[in-house]
Amino acid sequence: RFVILVVDGDPAGDIARDTAGPDLVTPADIGVDDTEFARLATAFSARQVAAVLRPRLLAALLADSGRVLYLDPWVMVLESVAEIVSAALDRAAVALVPRVLRALPDDGLRPTPRELRAAGVYEPGFLAVTDGALPFLREWAEHARRDLDSADGFLDGVPALVDHQVIRDEGIGLS
Repeated sequence: RFVILVVDGDPAGDIARDTAGPDLVTPADIGVDDTEFARLATAFSARQVAAVLRPRLLAALLADSGRVLYLDPWVMVLESVAEIVSAALDRAAVALVPRVLRALPDDGLRPTPRELRAAGVYEPGFLAVTDGALPFLREWAEHARRDLDSADGFLDGVPALVDHQVIRDEGIGLS
């Protein structure tokens, strides 16, 4: 099943639904009321809003499926990742992809080691979960509500909060 979270339109009117196409959900479908969404949409960038909505979307999708792979809209998939992701989720409730596979040199090029630390260790745009991650997703969603600017940085705490598997594959998570 392929699901798209639509945050900038009305799926019932603005976007043509194709029965063979993806399922479209809105913030209201994942428990975000109009007041909260208006506050998010007027105060934050699209990436920040996506970061805040991500754990709630994952938790909502887990209600229908035992496993969910989340991909940000800017993630490019060139071949199937199903086998690698499934193997990771067979071992843990959360599968993460690191932003880099080795330490960055302090060579004056970008990203710098400092920029990498600020961005976070794990790529929030490629994340897989099982229903065993629900308590973690609820904590993450609550954290994102309280501290909108650090919603993605919460992923750095995954190793202490939930069983996880890091996918260390040079073909996944290039950023």
